[in-house]
Amino acid sequence: MPDPEHGPEALYTAHRESMLKLAALLVRDDAAEEAVAVCLPALKAAWPRLPDDDGERLSYMRKCVLSRSRSILRHSKSAQRD
Repeated sequence: MPDPEHGPEALYTAHRESMLKLAALLVRDDAAEEAVAVCLPALKAAWPRLPDDDGERLSYMRKCVLSRSRSILRHSKSAQRD
């Protein structure tokens, strides 16, 4: 049975603020919230495949936030061109 104190929700909660700051470097604050929020379901889905190492799991979360932030940025730029 998974340990809730060391599960994806615990990692997300512990690092949410730093992930928001990271996302805010690329996108607006409201978009940063979205970028971080969509990473929790992704983290939960990937959790069983990730190494049993919080550093690796945090790295996955960081990559998810950056990827989503870049996606938001691309979509906002294409919407501005239209």
